[in-house]
Amino acid sequence: MKHKIPFIFFVTIFVSQLYLSVFAQDFRTQSMGNVDLILNHRENQLDLFHKTGNAAFMMQAEPRAWLKMSGSSMSEQGDLRREYDPHGIHYYQFHAEGIKTLSDKQTFWGKVNYQFQRLSNLPYVLEPQPYGDDPILIADTTIGQMNADGPMVTVRYQYQFTDRFSLGSGLFYHISQAIKKQYTRARVLHRDFAAQLAFAFNFGKNFILGGYYAHQNIQDEIKLKTSIVDGISPLIKRRWSEDVFWRRTGKLTHYDKYFNNRANISFSRANTGSALSHLFQFNYENRTLDGFDKTSKIRSDSDWFEDIYSVEYEGRYRGRQNRWNAGIRLGWEYRSGFNKHPALAILITRRKIQRPSVEAGISRRFRTEKPILLAVQAGFLQERNIYDDYQSQVFRDFRQNQFLLKLGTDWQLNSIHHFLLGINIGDFRQNMYSPRYLPDHTLYRFSVGLSEHRLRYNYLFIFEFYTAENRNRHNSFNGWRLTFYTQIFPK
Repeated sequence: MKHKIPFIFFVTIFVSQLYLSVFAQDFRTQSMGNVDLILNHRENQLDLFHKTGNAAFMMQAEPRAWLKMSGSSMSEQGDLRREYDPHGIHYYQFHAEGIKTLSDKQTFWGKVNYQFQRLSNLPYVLEPQPYGDDPILIADTTIGQMNADGPMVTVRYQYQFTDRFSLGSGLFYHISQAIKKQYTRARVLHRDFAAQLAFAFNFGKNFILGGYYAHQNIQDEIKLKTSIVDGISPLIKRRWSEDVFWRRTGKLTHYDKYFNNRANISFSRANTGSALSHLFQFNYENRTLDGFDKTSKIRSDSDWFEDIYSVEYEGRYRGRQNRWNAGIRLGWEYRSGFNKHPALAILITRRKIQRPSVEAGISRRFRTEKPILLAVQAGFLQERNIYDDYQSQVFRDFRQNQFLLKLGTDWQLNSIHHFLLGINIGDFRQNMYSPRYLPDHTLYRFSVGLSEHRLRYNYLFIFEFYTAENRNRHNSFNGWRLTFYTQIFPK
């Protein structure tokens, strides 16, 4: 989906964003190198709400009301980039969220998020995030700055019918506008709406079954005016086909419509009273893109269809007195998509992706004068991308191997203050070149945090620095992010 925050690949590797599933930002885990398999605390429990976003399990997962607020600033620049990546990114975000128990049967959760991003030296493309999941790309011949901003609002509601059965619902809305400063001064209006309906059933003995269905509708409207007389080349629309594209001149209004449907089934053994806990989930998602040129009233060849299947298992073991913990995560994802001409029965491109993954970790708490928690987590992810371009007669069997190492430390300075440290190392290797991926590189990410925990509130400061380097080409990029976060508990 093209509404992801475009950290060149930091977000795509370390932050998973699924609409109506990721609901809260776990800043403590973020400040400790994202060792999420082995940290036991409020925002990282192994249950249906925290791990799948199931709105029907809010009351059980979050029995206490709270209010959270955070603000962050990020900057990134460098020459390790893909063809259409900007040379620099500046990003600002503010978010507030809270949960409230309305009665012994009703719970409400809401979140408001505002984002602003400035992309400098953005080459050719007319979208803030050109490397979305679909293969359609809209471009011109200009290189310049693009500014994008807009709010996001998410709400969730749960009703507990019985002690064992509950229903939940959710709504999400995002609107943003992006403007490219250079002529043709392209204006991109992005609208994103999603709705969720969920259920949860407790079979007893801490065995919970849940699921949800979510529908998402995304609309991108692009307006601009091009002119051959002024010496400006026409607009170009290109698929991820090697040789197939079309050109347009004159005033243009172009629409891209996305329809995504997602179903989730999951079950868990809750942490309560058990040293060993499990969570299993299965997801199916169907995505459709329909693009057309409203100005000329001629449909463009922009249809894209994709089916996504994924299975994930996560297990945790909590040692005696919580002194040491262990965790494992196994995942598999399969995608199958194709691009066809809307008017002619012609198949243009086909793409199949397989992503098996495994992660494991362990942590140990040392009860010294100033207690310290040490955690280590390692993982392997392989992506195989089989791409067949029938029009250009190009076939690629692309593979990328990703090796991840995460280290985290929580040092308790006194009864209320904690010092947090995290280190991430990621190594990415490919068997061949692909324009949709960064070349071989190694990523290093460092984070430090200071937190204060009191009865009525918590706060956390985080500073992160990350850098990536391609040793063969001697190019790199680096960036930083500063975050302030607070959580308030009412009386």
